[in-house]
Amino acid sequence: MRLFVEEEEWQETLRRVKRDPSFTGKLRLAWDGSVLRNTTKEGPQEVRDPRMVMHTHCTPSDWNKYVSADEAAGGSYNRILPVILGGAHLIRKRSALPHVDPFSEAYTWATAKPRVMVMDAWAEDLFYVIRRYGSILSESLPEVEAAMIQRTAEQTLRVAACLAAADMTEVITEDILLAAFSLVRRSVRDVLVLTRGQATAAKAPVRTLEEKVRERIASLGGKASSSDLLPFLRVSKAAVEAIPAVVMTQARNGKQGRPVTFYSFGEKQRPASSESSKQQAASSRVAAAVKATPKRITVRIPAQTAPVEVQADNPFAALI
Repeated sequence: MRLFVEEEEWQETLRRVKRDPSFTGKLRLAWDGSVLRNTTKEGPQEVRDPRMVMHTHCTPSDWNKYVSADEAAGGSYNRILPVILGGAHLIRKRSALPHVDPFSEAYTWATAKPRVMVMDAWAEDLFYVIRRYGSILSESLPEVEAAMIQRTAEQTLRVAACLAAADMTEVITEDILLAAFSLVRRSVRDVLVLTRGQATAAKAPVRTLEEKVRERIASLGGKASSSDLLPFLRVSKAAVEAIPAVVMTQARNGKQGRPVTFYSFGEKQRPASSESSKQQAASSRVAAAVKATPKRITVRIPAQTAPVEVQADNPFAALI
């Protein structure tokens, strides 16, 4: 089956792709020429040997909005040759329009029977250089940009086959391959412009629950009721009370009605455990007993020593 799709507002399709996860898979199968299958209420649908051309339009901002970095990394969109259009060429006279008769003849020639395109020796050498170019360029670029240009060599070969068919020949020459590579290289440059910033764009840091609760309580003046806090953050009461720094208090609005729970940040007064209560009670009893018992003061009286008798004939008597 041959199909030509022209979509002037492609962003509408890309927006619906978010709800259809099979779109990128079907795109890859169509690129490979595999069988396309779809199941509907009326029954299964099947397309064998698909030949599809997509000619779509969208703005660069819509491309960056709907073609995310994760989808590009999957390789689905490197099967497309994006080209940034700076402006349209103004044609003054209708006679200046190109003649399409040669292309009609080339289409008739290409579809008359199955054709097999081959490269000559010079084209094969050039194709090796193109493959090396794509490999080196992919290794030097960030992951997101590299994923978008990984099929540079394959795209060049496909464009060259179309150009050869336009010349109604089955041989891809060096000139044909070089012309195809010029178009693909222009697309590579435009892809890098479109994806610029996606590779280095930092994702917003994920805030913790405590940070969200702090921000909400601070915005309400340092104290928030459960009705102002829990529904706003979409969290449970147990999750908020599990935060160590959150203090929960209850107050009544008047004499009647259920008490209202308020949350704030501060030091929690945790109830003492039974073991610590026993230890505190024992310490109190010991302190009371020590205070009630009079202190005993022990005074040591030195023993009286007998006077030393000094002998008269002692030569050191004067020194004693």
